[in-house]
Amino acid sequence: MIMLAALFPAALFAQKKESLAVVAFTGGNTMDGEAIASSLTRQATLRNAFNKTTLITQNTLAAMNFNQRFQRNSGLTDADSIFELGKQLNVSHVITGIITKLGDRNLVIVRIMDVENLQQIAGDYRTFKTIEEIDAHIPAIAKRLASAAPRDTDNLPGLFVPPFNISRNVNRNDAMVLTQILVCELANGSKYAVLPRTDSFEKVREEHLRQRNGAADQERVKRLGTGRSARYVLSGSLQRLGALNKFTADILDIFDGNFIDGHEESYTNFTQGFELMPRLAAHLASDPAAAMLHFNRGETFRNRNEWDSAIQEYTEAIWANPDYAEAYTNRGIAYRQQGDHDRAIADHNEALRINPKYATAYNNRGYAYMQKRDYDRAIADYTEAIRLNPKYALAYNYRGIVYNDGKRDYDRAIADYTQAIRINPNYAAAYSNRGHSYRLKGDYNRAITEYTEAIRINPKYAIAYNYRGRSYTLKGDYDRAIADYTEAILINPNYALAYNNRGNAYQQKGDKEKADADFARALELGYQP
Repeated sequence: MIMLAALFPAALFAQKKESLAVVAFTGGNTMDGEAIASSLTRQATLRNAFNKTTLITQNTLAAMNFNQRFQRNSGLTDADSIFELGKQLNVSHVITGIITKLGDRNLVIVRIMDVENLQQIAGDYRTFKTIEEIDAHIPAIAKRLASAAPRDTDNLPGLFVPPFNISRNVNRNDAMVLTQILVCELANGSKYAVLPRTDSFEKVREEHLRQRNGAADQERVKRLGTGRSARYVLSGSLQRLGALNKFTADILDIFDGNFIDGHEESYTNFTQGFELMPRLAAHLASDPAAAMLHFNRGETFRNRNEWDSAIQEYTEAIWANPDYAEAYTNRGIAYRQQGDHDRAIADHNEALRINPKYATAYNNRGYAYMQKRDYDRAIADYTEAIRLNPKYALAYNYRGIVYNDGKRDYDRAIADYTQAIRINPNYAAAYSNRGHSYRLKGDYNRAITEYTEAIRINPKYAIAYNYRGRSYTLKGDYDRAIADYTEAILINPNYALAYNNRGNAYQQKGDKEKADADFARALELGYQP
């Protein structure tokens, strides 16, 4: 106790309404794990959700004799250690995370635990190529975890989640990673209050029976408290059959062990298993009556560009109806808006598994591939969308963008934009994009004609003004170019590229003062030369 007092200010142990400890992430480089946890503690969404947030470093864990337990279990399974740490720190919630791999994917998995109820109230997981990419995900992770703190789960049936049965011929770490992804998905839903446990299925049932009879494990109560009771147990296993992995999850009645619900997914590699876990969770928490309600709420948030809330509602819709293809593809769009293209692609894959003739899902998956610069797959998806719907102007336009920007095949791009315009003669973006292709081919007069038509259809089309100005600049008509850049800036005062282009035009005219002012403003707005 003396050591703890030296490590933590006395105020840390005072009674708090809501307080949070963020533990240094495990599984990777120690400094990386502490840097990620430190960034989370500084997120405004978490600071607003809790009265106090405290960073717990590896040195702190070592001083409290917790570091060995966290390193040994890599933060994946030892829920009791997390709850015990929270009790010692006298905080209401604890966030832990793990940096790990699954198949050929790098992953970070994060979960937030309610110490009083011994409950995981939410979780998140993100893929990355390099460790630096995690930094861009931290605000969204913090927002998801913070939004779970005020959730009222008292009326939800408790679901004990003991460790899964893992066959000896299955990689244990990969199996535990999949289990944690499944548990995160269940915790984010609204059907169960998820109560992770370190004890085995048999011990969980024995303790529950003792509690029903008025007895209790006094040592556990002393360390952790009683927590909340459970109505069900999630019994899971991962086995291997030749080249096939079989992941099974069953919900059992804790009173008599009777089967309530369950589902099994089979796959050949763990990367594929990663994509199947949301589907497995959805089957375990289905409630078809609520699916449409949540989907419509998701559409409302999507129209407001409130992507986190839209994702949550689409997720609820999928939970309610695991075969809701439109909810999958719209959630994929929301993930794409957040820059999470891998999750977007996984959702569009699910939509297409449910409905192989879903042209919109092909189009949206093509867009995600385009953002990842996987141009061949993008073209293949747009082509399939067009085959399924020959009047799909949007797919023609996007395929044109891939040919133009990705393949530098301007003639094919022009052909696709032309087809989009034939289908929809008022498609301003297709005119503007066709203008880009003509401009890049050096045909500035035709480019100007295309941009002018786009502006006629949409007089507030700042991009068309900017690029028509660029075409005038390339022709040496600087006065017209400056007029177009100025109009683009009037429409969008934060249009950094238009400021830079106008600066170039002023520079060509020899007006250094105006050129320097525009270049400076472009840099202020984030333009990168």
